Amino acid sequence: MSNSLAKVHPELVSKWAEKNFPLTSDNITYGSNKRAWWKSRLRSRMADKW
Repeated sequence: MSNSLAKVHPELVSKWAEKNFPLTSDNITYGSNKRAWWKSRLRSRMADKW
């Protein structure tokens, strides 16, 4: 998909949460009105410390 979120904003792919399955950043379009889960920067910092 040429306007997928992964192609338009590849910097966001690492923040895409697995909870969104079966949606992936490759099969959702940039600007879609679908709701999605995102990984939190705070949570990933905490995971690194524990």
